[in-house]
Amino acid sequence: MTWWADRRALSALGCRKRFTQAAGISSVTLVCHPQTWAEIEAIAGELRPRVKVTVVRKTSRDDGLAEIALSGAQLAAVMHALRAAYFDGDDLIRSFRTFSPPRRAVARRVYLAMARTVEQVSSTHTGTIPPIVIDDRTPGTGGQS
Repeated sequence: MTWWADRRALSALGCRKRFTQAAGISSVTLVCHPQTWAEIEAIAGELRPRVKVTVVRKTSRDDGLAEIALSGAQLAAVMHALRAAYFDGDDLIRSFRTFSPPRRAVARRVYLAMARTVEQVSSTHTGTIPPIVIDDRTPGTGGQS
């Protein structure tokens, strides 16, 4: 996605479209650091009304990342919470809660990663849904000099 596509994804119309698309997904896997998932849960839990995300399956990988299985309904709820947290404190949207800049950064980064994946989904496709991966590490050399 370009920066313009990111802005559209965060707009009111763009988010409603993506929430609707997300709700139609049977399941998707979020791959991220366990602490990133803990931040997502904390953000969702601090919203009023709270967004409760009950995870059915969370597994650890050998590379230190976690795989979290989310239903479409859970994905839509998490995306809603993240977008609300990102805009918290914005001049246009005032509320009684205040998220710190690092939490707002996590909210924006994860929301946009989810939006990019959801944007690829179509009700006519019969393939698999790619995982949502939050991992911007520099590729290693693989042991080569």
